[in-house]
Amino acid sequence: MNRNLARFAVTLCCIAMAGCYNKVNQNGIVNVSFQLWVPLSMILGGLVLIPVGILLAVQKKYLWGILLIIAGPIAAGCIAPGMFLDKVVVSPNEFTSSHGFWWSQTTHRIRYNDLREVRVIVEEIRNRRGTSKSYSFDCVFKDGRTERVPLGDLMRQAVPEIVAQFNQHGVIVHGAVNVPQ
Repeated sequence: MNRNLARFAVTLCCIAMAGCYNKVNQNGIVNVSFQLWVPLSMILGGLVLIPVGILLAVQKKYLWGILLIIAGPIAAGCIAPGMFLDKVVVSPNEFTSSHGFWWSQTTHRIRYNDLREVRVIVEEIRNRRGTSKSYSFDCVFKDGRTERVPLGDLMRQAVPEIVAQFNQHGVIVHGAVNVPQ
């Protein structure tokens, strides 16, 4: 039993070291997406939660059992499929970001030549566990409109390439762009 547990731990470490993101630079176009194993693990984990929840319910641990029975299908059917579609593409003319649930993807398409400036917004979120920070780009266009692009996991991986394109196109960037990866 201990040998199997050790193998499982080594496998998890190898997967973690392989990285969660796939970043490919091809002909000056950078594509960032999740590694295939990430959403597949979410599906597998979600499906495993269902029988574990049933087992807990049978053992009269109803609250945890019901929570896992509900969380399993949500992870496997709602969150994981969206991860297959999430992506960021950085080209010499624009960047696009697609994220969200598979039935309601949010897409931002920002052309550098249409921008006047970009503000890096850092919001501190307080909850019962402490504080965390949320990052976003407020893109101000030459026509005066503004679009907020959240810097989620994939966007943060593409920030260096996006900021380099901002600099090449003369877009003024306000605020610190050293967003944590």
